[in-house]
Amino acid sequence: MWSSRPVRHIAAPSEMPPLRDWWEYPDAALFSLQLSRREKAVLRSLERLPHPNVVQAIAYEDEGIYLRRCLPLNRAEGYPRQGVRVQWYRDVLRGLGHLHHQGICHSDLRPDNILFSDHRDAQAVLCDFSKASRFGEPNDTPHSATPVPPTGMAKTASDATDRFAMAYLIFEMETGAKPGLTTSSEGQLSVPHLSLGNHILEAMVRKAWSGHYRTTSNMLADAEGMIDHEDDGTIEARNPAPPQDTLREQVRQWRQGRLSKHGLVLNGLITDGDELDRLAGLCRWEGKWW
Repeated sequence: MWSSRPVRHIAAPSEMPPLRDWWEYPDAALFSLQLSRREKAVLRSLERLPHPNVVQAIAYEDEGIYLRRCLPLNRAEGYPRQGVRVQWYRDVLRGLGHLHHQGICHSDLRPDNILFSDHRDAQAVLCDFSKASRFGEPNDTPHSATPVPPTGMAKTASDATDRFAMAYLIFEMETGAKPGLTTSSEGQLSVPHLSLGNHILEAMVRKAWSGHYRTTSNMLADAEGMIDHEDDGTIEARNPAPPQDTLREQVRQWRQGRLSKHGLVLNGLITDGDELDRLAGLCRWEGKWW
C-alpha cells in the first residue's frame, strides 16, 4: 500500500501507485529531503530497540521509506467510545516514553501522526519523525497559527514539550476542537475550562500543560489507571505480524518487478542526493544525529 506522503510508503506496496503520486513526487521530494533525512536518522537509531507503539521501518530506498503496515484512523466513522480512546492515549504515551528514554522528542504529535497496528487490538502507533529533535534543540513550531503552539512555550525541545502536545491532542480528540490556549500579560499560560467527561483525564491535561509531570512515565501511569484491566487483556492478532526479513524480501521483489517492467521504481524520481540538495537548497540543516 502506498501512503499519501511521497517519502513514506507502507510495505508491501501495490503494483501501481495512484496517478497523483507519479506527478507529485518530484516536486514534493525537493521540499521533503531535509525532513526525510531526519526521519531516516530517527528510524535507524530505533532499529535495535523496536517498540510496538512506534512505527517500524522495513527498508530505506531512494524513493522513500517502507514501513511496516499500519492503518490510518478513519475519521469519517468518528472516534470510538472514550474507554477506547484512553487506551490509545496509553499507547501513544508508551511510544513517547520509549523515544524519551533515547533522548528523542517527537515534536509533531497530532492525530494525523497516529496510526494503528493491523491487529484486532488496534494499538496506536506513533509515526512521522520528520520534525523529531534531540532534547535541548530548539522547540521550533513555525507553522503554528495559535498564540500557544501545540508543543508549548518552552524554548527547547524536551519530554515536557511532548507531554504538552499530548495534552493538546487529548483535548482535540475529546472535544473535536483545538484548545485555543492563550497567555496572560505576564506570559503565564491560561488554561481553559475543561469538560472532557472524565475528571482524571481533565487532571492529566491540566498537569501536562502546567508542567507538573516530572516524567512521561508519570503521565502514562495516570492513563493506565483509567483502564479497566479486566477488559485490557492481550488479544490475538488478526493478522500475525510477518518477520522483518519477509517484509524486506517483499519490498525487494516489488522494486525488482517495477524496474524490470518499467525501468524505474517511481516516475520522475531523482536519485542523486547532491542534485536534490542543489535544487532544493535544503543542505543547511545542521542538526546532529548519529
